[in-house]
Amino acid sequence: MKTDVLILGGGSAGCVLAARLSEDPRREVVLVEAGRDISRDDIPADIRARYPGRAYLDTSNIWATLAALMGRTRDGRRASRRYEQARLLGGGSSINALMANRGAPSDYAEWEALGAEGWGWDACLDVFRRIEADRDLDGPYHGKDGPIVVRRVGDAGLSPFVDRVMKTLDARGHPIRADQNGPWQDGTFRGVVAVDDAGERQPTALVYLTPDVRRRPNLRILTGHQANRILFDGTRAIGAEVAGPDGTPKAIAAAEVILAAGAIHSPALLLRSGVGPAGDLAKLRDPGRPRPSRRRPQPDGTPLHRGRDRPAAERARPRSGRTPRTGDLALFLRPRRHTAR
Repeated sequence: MKTDVLILGGGSAGCVLAARLSEDPRREVVLVEAGRDISRDDIPADIRARYPGRAYLDTSNIWATLAALMGRTRDGRRASRRYEQARLLGGGSSINALMANRGAPSDYAEWEALGAEGWGWDACLDVFRRIEADRDLDGPYHGKDGPIVVRRVGDAGLSPFVDRVMKTLDARGHPIRADQNGPWQDGTFRGVVAVDDAGERQPTALVYLTPDVRRRPNLRILTGHQANRILFDGTRAIGAEVAGPDGTPKAIAAAEVILAAGAIHSPALLLRSGVGPAGDLAKLRDPGRPRPSRRRPQPDGTPLHRGRDRPAAERARPRSGRTPRTGDLALFLRPRRHTAR
């Protein structure tokens, strides 16, 4: 098989890339996703549901053997727990908690300062506005015509517990503010959620890969196909080896290869393709040595996985060891379900 563009990973980003790049009918696009397909005609009830936990905890939606290293036990053994990461078309957008909050502007500025040109706050804010259709607010921070509908949790979706916690914090000097996605300020906010006007989830597999997009003759979507490795001619990527549902590997040649397999599987795929730190590659070549873990513990030992028995109020910690600044600590208080109003 040959194509102009090969996209490895049909998650939140991969679906968007496939839709956008296939707008040019002269460009052949192939999208590869390890998990199953979902479309408007067959979206499962747990993914459609307003309560996000149903999709997140359904083991048919996640990688069955993916684990996070938790450190070591007292007797020196490695300790790990299942890491719930999406394995279906749409990726995290198909199982996430429906939240639509943005990052700290200072983080985007730091990315740009470190060399990520075009990833500063102003550039990203423009993209955020074009992505969304905000049902509550307008102004310079919000879009009205994008494909993703966002709104604030309404009175009907605010539990008495969350309401009282917010009022208590307000009385103690942490003011209740109207717009979490507005000016970056400390305070308490009603969460911004990405649910449509029926109160349902909006995976990119549905919002971007619409029936009209799927009918494009220049777009091919291969679900149930896992990328094994990227193929190279010298230092140039020329395609990938993928395994279909029966496990048989096949090569797909491409003029351009886009790696969109996420923060966990992208580096793992690169390592399997011979790209990465020499020490890790040596471990892969020597089966007698331990393989590099898919996720490493954070420097302070904080677990990378929070269990399924999450309380209504989730714990949080500063995201770095630097001097605290505005918005450096977040606490999320979640109702059981997100309603449209």
